[in-house]
Amino acid sequence: MDIDDLKLILGITGSDEDTLLTLYIRIAKNAILNVMYPNTIPTTVTDVPEKYQDIQLQLCMFAYNTRGVEGEISHSENGVNRQYEEGVFFPISILAQINTVVEVG
Repeated sequence: MDIDDLKLILGITGSDEDTLLTLYIRIAKNAILNVMYPNTIPTTVTDVPEKYQDIQLQLCMFAYNTRGVEGEISHSENGVNRQYEEGVFFPISILAQINTVVEVG
């Protein structure tokens, strides 16, 4: 995943957030690969498959847009209501789009 794509969709210019965004990209990659390979990620797999790069982007956007309120279940203030889906760091509904790789041997 390209950091420039993430910056573009988030409306970020400059390089002030590059370290944070690079971290989110790595965390999202690891989350996807851990769903795909729940037991052990093969050493030959080093990146997210192309078909899941949009999901990686969604995960990064979610992490960026909810930082500081991770895990919030409900919040109401001045007519604004927030409630986040259960999940360790990312919404289960996004992670559920990833297929687990099963090896037959």
